[in-house]
Parts: sequence; C-alpha cells; structure tokens
Amino acid sequence: MKNIFLNYFNIFFIVVFFPSFVTGMFLPNFIYLLFITINFFYNFEKIKIIIFNYRKISYLFILFYFLILLSSLSSNHVLHSLESSALYFTLLIYVSSIIVLFKNNKSYRIIFYLSGIIVFLIISLDALYELVYGHNFFGNSAFEGRLAGLFGDRWVIGRYIVFFLPILFGIFLMELDSLNKIVKFFSIFIFFISILVVFFSGERAAFISMTFYLCLMLIYLIGKVSYKMIFCFVLVFSIMIISPFMFDNTSKRLQDNFLKYLTNFDINENQYLAMYTSGYKIFSDNLILGSGPNNFRYTCSENKYYQSKYSCSTHPHNIPIQLLSEVGIFGFLLVYSVFIYFFYKSLQLVRSKVLNKNNFGIFSLQCSIIIYLWPLMISGNFFLSWYSYIFYLPIGIYLMYIENKD
Repeated sequence: MKNIFLNYFNIFFIVVFFPSFVTGMFLPNFIYLLFITINFFYNFEKIKIIIFNYRKISYLFILFYFLILLSSLSSNHVLHSLESSALYFTLLIYVSSIIVLFKNNKSYRIIFYLSGIIVFLIISLDALYELVYGHNFFGNSAFEGRLAGLFGDRWVIGRYIVFFLPILFGIFLMELDSLNKIVKFFSIFIFFISILVVFFSGERAAFISMTFYLCLMLIYLIGKVSYKMIFCFVLVFSIMIISPFMFDNTSKRLQDNFLKYLTNFDINENQYLAMYTSGYKIFSDNLILGSGPNNFRYTCSENKYYQSKYSCSTHPHNIPIQLLSEVGIFGFLLVYSVFIYFFYKSLQLVRSKVLNKNNFGIFSLQCSIIIYLWPLMISGNFFLSWYSYIFYLPIGIYLMYIENKD
C-alpha cells in the first residue's frame, strides 16, 4: 500500500513540477511542502543515508543554515527574517528527496524530462503568438519590447526558461539512449524556439544569462568537434542573439538598457548601481552576520543607506551583494564555495578532449548552477522560495547522476 501511494504521488509531483511555477507562488510552495513532508515520513531512512553519504555537503549546508538563523535572530527585523531562514533546512530534505526519487528509476527521469519539455513547448508557442499578435492565447500582454506569456503580469518567462533549460538539456543528454528519434527531434526543436523566446522576452538578465550559457556550451565543444561544426553553431546562435535587435521594440529596450546600465555611473539614474552601493554600505556596517536574510528591503530604507530614489528595493538584484548585506562575509563565502566547486569541475570537463554525451550533460547541469550564482549577473531574490526550489534542483539531479555514473 505504501509503495502504491508513493508511486502515485511521485508521478503527480513529476508531472506538475514544471507547470506549477507558471501559476505563481502558491502552487510551487504547496507542492514543495507535500513533497518534503511525504518523503520525510515515507523515505526517512533513505534520506538519512543520502545525507550521510554526502556528509561534507550536508555539513556545509547545515553550517550555512545555522549561520542564516543566527543572522535572523540578531537582526532588527527578526520575525520577517525568520520567515526566510527558519525553514531553510527543508531544502536539505528537498535535495535528498530528489536524489531518492530519481536515483534508481529511469522511468521517473524520463517522465520528468517529458513533462518539462512539453511545458517549454506550450510556453514558447504561446510567447511566439504574443510576439506576432501583441497578446497571448489568453489575452495577456506586457508593454512594448516585453513578453508576458502564460506568466501574466509577472513577466518572468525568460528567467523561467533560462533557469530550467540547462537542467532539461542536461537530462536530455544523460537519457539520450532511452529517447526515441521523434522525441529527440522535437526536443532539439523545442530547445531552439525556447532560446529564441528568451532573446525576445525583453528581459535583460535572461538575455545575458542565455548568451552566457550558449558561450559556455561552445567552449566545452571546442577541441571536441570539428571547427566546421563550431562555425555552424556560432553562426546559428549569433543569428538568434542578433535577431531581437532587428525589431524596433525589443531592440530599443535591450540597447537602451544595456547602454544605460553598463555606461551610466550616476546612482540617480542607474537603479542597479544605486542598490549595489546601498547593499555594500549595509555590508560595511554588518560584516559578520549581515542585516538578516531578506531584510534588505527594510535596512535600505534607513537614512544612512539612502543613495537615491532607486537605492531601496525588496532585494539588491545581485546575489553576492545580497549575501554580503544580508548574511555577511561568512554566508557569502559558504555559498560561493559551491560556485567555485562547480566552476572548477566544469573546467575539468572543458579540458577533456573527448566528446562524451554524459559529460556534456553533467556540464550543462553544472552550468545551470554557475549561471545562477554568476557574480556579475542581475538576479532575483536568493531567499525567495521560488528561486530556491529552482537553484537546489540541479544540485540534487547532479549528485544523483554522479552517483549513478560512479
């Protein structure tokens, strides 16, 4: 009876995982809560083994958890900060449960992949329809130069694709031998139109992140495939990157914003520079423990941190600045030790001269983490649950595939 229940629930989780993020915050949070609760009670022994097997990673995570908890308790906005830090330990259960779920069950991995790729297809076709007609299938639209798609007024379609695409492409490569020719063909097609949607989404961060990801993938292929093939890839990707600049709306938004935020150092006009300056000043006054997880929104409103009308927001839109200002130097170092680890592992794969689909798949999973934590990137709120579920997903899948590979 237990196995039957778990099987049905696992399939439910796998099928609704990707579409849940399209609906908003409630459904991903609800599904996450169900997932970790059921796995904690029904797979406790397996989770315990996973945590013990990866004890170095577990210790690192637990240390970070106690650090952010202490940061919250010592902050000026304890209750608000605890909303982000108190239950952060559940992400360890989440990663362990992901490993338990997929480790010895190829069919689950295939269903998970197919669910993701189908959602990508629906999102992308809907976005392309909006691009042509000015609104999507349901009448949603953003302003000129932006795509709303199925995300309504949240305008995160580019961010959604750029976070999940490296994960799905990694799974695609790792499970390539189990997919039939039709699925392989449509997968490549869906990846291409999804990338195109990111470039036309009008989201600066998503545009840069996707370009960065494609560059990393090309770097991996150099020395492993012919220069003729590299040239073809560069040509195709260059056309895709340049194509938004051929249309007035997207071109104006991307060009204006790139020029403005890259060349303008006036904090009264450059909102990101203003937030970064404010975040650095908060860090300077709170070197060890920061101002508390998710407390930037309150601390930046204090007079001594005021830089301009742009200097205060819910978060500073840059993960290193957010970590430094909210959890201090030690919290920053713990998180970026993860970044350094995956960056180093990626360099090892780049230096290899043999093209191996499994290594290429692992590399794509590593890239998803590198892109998320890239220090020069405009980012979302590190302590927002929506981003946490996405950030920790490739870590669980990566560890699962590494263990299976070993």
